[in-house]
Amino acid sequence: MDTIAKILGTIFASFVTCQLLFHFVSSWFSAKVSPDFNSLSLEKKIEWNSRVVASCQSLVAGVFSLYIFIFDEAAIADLLGGNSSLLNVNIAISTGYFISDLLLLIFYWRAIGRIAYVIHHCTVLYAFCLILKEGVLAYFGNFRLIVELSTLIFSQR
Repeated sequence: MDTIAKILGTIFASFVTCQLLFHFVSSWFSAKVSPDFNSLSLEKKIEWNSRVVASCQSLVAGVFSLYIFIFDEAAIADLLGGNSSLLNVNIAISTGYFISDLLLLIFYWRAIGRIAYVIHHCTVLYAFCLILKEGVLAYFGNFRLIVELSTLIFSQR
């Protein structure tokens, strides 16, 4: 299987996983942990599920990013054009999440849509597509993903 197929497969798998987390897993788990979840309004449930998915993605991307930043010799050896398969997987996973979240922002605009979020998601997707297509500045894209760990704090407000 060639690299493009692996990247697209990872993006698709990440997208599907995020959609499943949003539509099924988060609601089921939240209701099990807190019975009050079921009494929330639809808009609050949408916002909560969105935050759960964002927290899961930030944990995965953040841990991968820290590992790559510290230990991935292929990425560290060439900061501008380093080609690391683990780094590409991390960017692809995050790309799937951003596509999923962008569609959720648009579909549930009244509950979670903000123009700033759409601009942010489109900008990140553009940068990640360039990284995956051209193979340049991937290390800096990974460094940017370390910041995703802050989502764990901001999503819990």
